[in-house]
Amino acid sequence: MNLLASTYTDCMRMCISGGGIPSTCGTACASTGGSGSSIFGQIKLPTAITNKYGADGGLAIGNLLNLVFKSLIVMAGVYALFNLIFAGYAFMSAGDDAKKVAGAWAKIWQSLWGLAIAAGAFVLAAVFGQLIFGQWDFILNPQIPKL
Repeated sequence: MNLLASTYTDCMRMCISGGGIPSTCGTACASTGGSGSSIFGQIKLPTAITNKYGADGGLAIGNLLNLVFKSLIVMAGVYALFNLIFAGYAFMSAGDDAKKVAGAWAKIWQSLWGLAIAAGAFVLAAVFGQLIFGQWDFILNPQIPKL
């Protein structure tokens, strides 16, 4: 197939409009100076991502996931703090009503258990990372390898 085009994209467009198969057209158009692997070319990470997380795509995604996990733990801590404050207020305003006192104590204990579970998640991730992968921060700092 003889395709006279100045760019890879023009070559692919001419080849496919002429009834060619995309995989065959990609091979035939590779000599035009294009990458030969994609019509769209090379897609680069945005500069905001590369400045904050690095240029390595796998490392950037891992750092982003790490930030999301830590943010979720912080939000759980803030939620537990507000829940404890409201439960304390409910306890103080319960007076002599045994049901309200019991409900406030239940809310306090549930908040403390939830906070312990959220904080313990980091400890468990470190322990399992050390036991399974031989590196304590393997789960806490994920890195997605490039293919």
